[in-house]
Amino acid sequence: MRYECVKAKSLLSKKEMTADSWFHINRSLNAYRGCEHGCVYCDGMSEYYHVDNFMSHIRIKENAPETLRKELKKLGFTSQRELETETLWSFLPEDDTKRLAMSKPRRIVIGVCGGVSDGFQPAEKENKITQQILETLLDFRLPAMILTKSDLVLRDIELLKELNDVAFVKAVFTITLHDDEKRKIIEPRASSTPERFAALKELRKAG
Repeated sequence: MRYECVKAKSLLSKKEMTADSWFHINRSLNAYRGCEHGCVYCDGMSEYYHVDNFMSHIRIKENAPETLRKELKKLGFTSQRELETETLWSFLPEDDTKRLAMSKPRRIVIGVCGGVSDGFQPAEKENKITQQILETLLDFRLPAMILTKSDLVLRDIELLKELNDVAFVKAVFTITLHDDEKRKIIEPRASSTPERFAALKELRKAG
């Protein structure tokens, strides 16, 4: 497996999409270019995406969180951290702060991973790009949708709970086969089927 750090020129999908009936997102992003799960049916290998060696050469978008922050500001969203620094919000009672934050319109829901590359693929364990993206969305109080085949998502369960409290989070797992021996043939480097069910149970328990 080859890993390469790259600089992303942009991160969010260029145009706001009509929220689809499956995932209810209208913007998407990918923290990585390529995916090491090795799913034989993945459309990321198609010529449409122009990614050579999709499953063996993973490009890590090391500046993704900073790029996302800049793009969200261009779209008119405000960083909570900067807002509290530059205004009197930090002096307000906690209930008033939460009420004002929740009154802000949620104009977009961002698909954080699963569009082409899984944001919780093995490379994420060390690089933590998806984790930083989720932290950025928390700062901007913006909803997120996660589609994954990895139980690594449980690493960020407290972060997801916090984001869900101030905005909204939907976590979805792709589960193809109950028979894990057969699953290994078509998804060789993804989490096992039992691991995905267990992760789903933990996320459900966390709310």
